[in-house]
Amino acid sequence: MPLLYRGPFHSQAVEGELAALEAFGSKAAPGFMQPEGIVVYLPAARELFKVTLGDDGHKGTKEAA
Repeated sequence: MPLLYRGPFHSQAVEGELAALEAFGSKAAPGFMQPEGIVVYLPAARELFKVTLGDDGHKGTKEAA
């Protein structure tokens, strides 16, 4: 799984990465233009969250992985 961003958590970073996936497709499978979303790891909480893309834009669905 490619690392898309490392740094302080803020929603703009998440939205920026989702927008890049929509515009340029998958980083894990170059050329694949229908990526599902990203996984956000929060070290302080030691939790993973899945943030998905929807057919009508960002769903913002967060699921514990």
